[in-house]
Amino acid sequence: MARIQWIDYAKGVTIFFVFFVHVIEGIYKTQLYPEYYGFLTTIMGIVFTFVMPIFFALSGYLYHQAANWGDWRRRIKNKAIGLLVPYIIFSIIFVGLQHINQGRVHTLYAWQSLLGIFWQPIGYLWFLLVLFYIFVLVSLLDMLKVRAGWQISLYLIGLCLSMTIAMPLVIQLVLMWTLPFYIGRLCYQYPDLYTSHTIFRWALLGLMIWLIAQVLLVATWYNTNMFHGFDFGSKLLSIIVGFHLFAKHHSNYMYSNFSKYGVWSMIIYLVHAPSASIIRTILLKFGVNNFWLVLGLTLVFTWCFSVWIARQTEKYTWLNYIFYPNRWRLW
Repeated sequence: MARIQWIDYAKGVTIFFVFFVHVIEGIYKTQLYPEYYGFLTTIMGIVFTFVMPIFFALSGYLYHQAANWGDWRRRIKNKAIGLLVPYIIFSIIFVGLQHINQGRVHTLYAWQSLLGIFWQPIGYLWFLLVLFYIFVLVSLLDMLKVRAGWQISLYLIGLCLSMTIAMPLVIQLVLMWTLPFYIGRLCYQYPDLYTSHTIFRWALLGLMIWLIAQVLLVATWYNTNMFHGFDFGSKLLSIIVGFHLFAKHHSNYMYSNFSKYGVWSMIIYLVHAPSASIIRTILLKFGVNNFWLVLGLTLVFTWCFSVWIARQTEKYTWLNYIFYPNRWRLW
């Protein structure tokens, strides 16, 4: 399938903000800079509002229904290899790095936790596991000929349940993030949802009003990493606003660069979190304690290293087998 340039650009910008907010969150969780909590929580509150909803919606935009049950099994197999193999590899790497540097770890995962990674995801890698389960769910309902209107209703109910009822984590996450995925699919089927200037203006107005209400009425308004009753509207509206802005952006130097980062988004996603943790730890260990220096150097070194690794996959093709296992001929 030919690449869609604005989708690559959108993925590039989104993965940059994923990297950015994870660095911010990592510094916040060190609890070393309480005087900057206001700054850190504000950045996290804003970025987490849109970054994961758009990420899931972009995946939904690229989703296509299987032609028959044989095609469905083939697609599920490919998704399992493409998403779950890197998920397993980097779960092991992530837990291993944690045990090497236990003194500065926020949430230490035991080695035994690797036995349950298909129902209790490891750290930042939850996205890959949940995306796979969402793909299975949506594609299965498609094969069962469940109409779009019924699917939207089911996913909306699932989102509401995920915000109100205690349940196993992986089930909660799947119910929580299927609707953004499906909104992305609807945007592909009905482009007016994101290309219409009228819909965009109303969505932008709604997003601004909702965010202002969050800030004024909710004490923990910045806790937007997952869906909550107070932020589900701003998260869903951000998809329409983001898609419109990405699709209307004109080509230039920045567009070309971020489009390339979009092509590398899987690599950057997998590499950035452990890299940021290691770089932050090294800086603190060597006595670099100034907040702005730690933040700036962690951002620069983490991004440069992640992009450098991505570039190496073009030079050393065997590296692609780690990040894109679908390319293994034995499969």
